[in-house]
Amino acid sequence: MSREDFIVSRAATKRAAILAAAAHRFAVDGYDRASTAAIARDANVSTATLFRQFPNKLDLFTNVLGDTVGLFRTALSAPAAPSPRQNLARLVHAYAALLDRPQTAGLMRAVLAAVPASPEITATFYETAKNVIAEALHQPIRVLEDSGDLIFPDGPELAVGQLMGMIEHFTLWRRLLSGDTRQIDVAARADLALETFFCAWSG
Repeated sequence: MSREDFIVSRAATKRAAILAAAAHRFAVDGYDRASTAAIARDANVSTATLFRQFPNKLDLFTNVLGDTVGLFRTALSAPAAPSPRQNLARLVHAYAALLDRPQTAGLMRAVLAAVPASPEITATFYETAKNVIAEALHQPIRVLEDSGDLIFPDGPELAVGQLMGMIEHFTLWRRLLSGDTRQIDVAARADLALETFFCAWSG
């Protein structure tokens, strides 16, 4: 490895460490209380190194949100299952598992708190994340609609929103609003949401 490649690789490693530490701090402490000094310490870098990568805390937060959208996109873009129903079940389980992570609820809490300071950034994050999830769920649902297995008189948008809402209810909102940290059988509840969805919209 050349010296230049080594420098680039080391900078990338430090950047990843800073983003991981920042995601944790924002999730635990919130946007306002998360300090760049604590993030640098957690990432085992100097504050000067942190600010070379990210000019201010808002820029750092924006990049953490971008990484979060990337995490959702990666989790929902795994190879498709053999059938549309199985593929939809895979996506629903992946979505539920992501939302049930305590760090996800913490970051969402930080997003809500950051709205006054950065409404454009938080709105962009919300819309981008929602679109990534909705588009992933729409793909197998369109196939099921085309085959006649599912019927949506006014289009699938309402049904997809309802399915997302059922998943969010027992994962994200449970943690976000009540601080409930109990372990629940997320897979079983995801299956129940799917059963309800199919009962409501089956042809």
